[in-house]
Amino acid sequence: MPPAPGPGQILVKINWLVPGTFEEYCLTDGRYATRIPDGVKDEEAGPIMCGGVTAYVACKRASAQPGEWIVMIGGGGGCGHFGIQYAKAMGLRVIAIDGGEEKGQLCKQLGAEEYLDFTQRKDLAADVLRLTTWGAHAVIVFSASPEGFAVAPSMCRPGGTVVSVGLPTDTSVVVGALPGVLARKRLNIVGSITGTLEDIAEAMDFTARGAVRPVLHRATLADVDEVCRLMNEGKILGRAVLKVAS
Repeated sequence: MPPAPGPGQILVKINWLVPGTFEEYCLTDGRYATRIPDGVKDEEAGPIMCGGVTAYVACKRASAQPGEWIVMIGGGGGCGHFGIQYAKAMGLRVIAIDGGEEKGQLCKQLGAEEYLDFTQRKDLAADVLRLTTWGAHAVIVFSASPEGFAVAPSMCRPGGTVVSVGLPTDTSVVVGALPGVLARKRLNIVGSITGTLEDIAEAMDFTARGAVRPVLHRATLADVDEVCRLMNEGKILGRAVLKVAS
């Protein structure tokens, strides 16, 4: 039986990792809960509240305007696939970067105008300049790879913005631009992570209106080890969702 809510609390059904185990229910302060709107499934709401809002806020932090170019490094991943959709819904022209044909097909299906396969391309910055003439107005680095952070500034046009989202385990990784390059190109380097309750509500609304849909890899709790293996190997498209209980 789920616990009974106390004063000021509401009961939330979740698929979430909490210290020690997976739980189906938890109690939370109602002031910090988000109402799931009509048109958004429970299995979609979880990923939106994590990767979805992270990507949405990153798109806002990019400060790009409708019709302008934005590059998504790691566009086929758990956050990146959201980023493509939010950017497209905002009227931006999206260049997605990831590895492999399967990721490329996904990125194009979600609205990327161009796809660059880093396993096949020798000079990604040159490819972006060729496609955009002067460089992208913004680059979001969803990938945690050092190479993504190293190349991002060189993809930007003067006055462009690099948004840092991915979190490399190597603490020596930095966004790769020399002070002279930053000064001459007047680049903006900003960070972004998750969002506010208002951001979550806005991100949910895109799905309620049918503009953004999470791509889900569905599995059960018994599959968790296999899902983790696939994630570590970069073989999961979109977000993994585990069914904890019936």
